[in-house]
Amino acid sequence: MKNETEVRDYLAKTREEITTSSDLLGLSHVAASLSRAYYAMYYVAQALLLSVDKSYSTHKGTINGFAEHFVKTGEFAPHYRKRLAQSFDLRMEADYDPTPDVDAASAREVLIWAEEFLAAAEEYLKKV
Repeated sequence: MKNETEVRDYLAKTREEITTSSDLLGLSHVAASLSRAYYAMYYVAQALLLSVDKSYSTHKGTINGFAEHFVKTGEFAPHYRKRLAQSFDLRMEADYDPTPDVDAASAREVLIWAEEFLAAAEEYLKKV
């Protein structure tokens, strides 16, 4: 696998963000929890892209790059790209809207998506 150390570092960062998101949700910091869960998913996508020697300088680029190199190739189901894009939109609202319209159920759902994305990525990376 290419960039093995960086890939491993991004996955470690992902695990930390998942823990942080869960902790924040437990403290009723919904917007912050949702933001951290999105970043967990973003780091998974970055790790996967690095594993094939690809990198993008923007969030949208990373999302689209993931779709191009992993969804279109059939390595990952399309719902992973859809969830990544949806969580990005929710994160933008959570981070930049002074009164974000996000709730605990949405934050919990994005956290679950992050956990599932991490598990799928780890399974994929074991094979390459």
